Amino acid sequence: MNFTVGSVVVMVVYKKLKVGKVIDRSLTKSGYVYEVKTEDGKLYDDILVDDKSNSIRISTSITNSFLKSKKR
Repeated sequence: MNFTVGSVVVMVVYKKLKVGKVIDRSLTKSGYVYEVKTEDGKLYDDILVDDKSNSIRISTSITNSFLKSKKR
């Protein structure tokens, strides 16, 4: 799944969930990498989507559930 700048995403950060917004994205050979600013003001860069080998990643399934629950 590709996110655009300004998209709300849920990240897994060392087994904790954090909500943030995409502030930048770059195309690489393996796909897009994102820069995300979380609600607590921290910046995370070079974040991949659903890359379970990394301890910091964007989770599409949790993001989709979160966005659906906000629409209700």
